[in-house]
Order: sequence, then structure tokens, then C-alpha cells
Amino acid sequence: MVSTASAGLRAADHAAMSAQFEQVQSIPAVMPVVYTAGPSLFYIGLSALVIHLALARQTRAWVPVLVVTGSLLPLVDKDLLPLGALCLLAASVPLVTRLNPGQAQTRQESRSRRTPPLSTRHTGRMGRRARRPSRS
Repeated sequence: MVSTASAGLRAADHAAMSAQFEQVQSIPAVMPVVYTAGPSLFYIGLSALVIHLALARQTRAWVPVLVVTGSLLPLVDKDLLPLGALCLLAASVPLVTRLNPGQAQTRQESRSRRTPPLSTRHTGRMGRRARRPSRS
């Protein structure tokens, strides 16, 4: 992607951009590393990461399913690329909300202000809930 953007910005026309691409791709290790192994390793690593998070119960179980599905759909058919991107987008939503600790802490504080701890709510002896007085 970076090579596409840089070639597009440096080239005056499409022919010059194609020439720059051919120049970059003529380097022996560029094709297998950048276009074959790199993307494959990225999706394998991403899948391993979310599976690890799900096994540690740090995210929901459906997140790795969406990541693996989103990674494999374009391999089945290139027309499924937008659907795969939507799967990856949907899988990233819980991860992004989990990474924002300030927002989570604010939610937790507001919850604790609304409801007192169980030990102070309507408890009688031995931790059992006391009966509320009947309305007469």
C-alpha cells in the first residue's frame, strides 16, 4: 500500500507509475516477502492474537470467528472481499472499546454510584436479604 501511494504521488502519469512498480518488483526478495508472505503472516498473527484473547476470556467468543472468517473469505472468492472487510470491522469493535480504559473506568464508577454494594443493600443477619416492610 505504501509503495502504491508513493509511486502514485511521484509519477506523472500511469506509464511512469507502472515503470516505478516494475523497478521495485525487480528486486529479488520483494515479491515473496511483500506480496506473499507478509499479508499471510499478518492474518495468521491477527487470528492467533484474537484466539489467544478469547481463550483468556478477554474478548467475546465470536470475535475470533469473525476474524478468521474475514481473513478466509477473500481466499474463497475475490468478490467476497467487502464482506470479509465487514467481518474484520465488526470483530474490531469490541477490541477497540476494550482498549479505552478511561471510558471503561468512567462506566464502572457511574455504576457503583447508582447501586450500593450487595453487603449494604437490604441485608439482615447472615447476609440474607431482609424482608421489606409491607405496605399497609
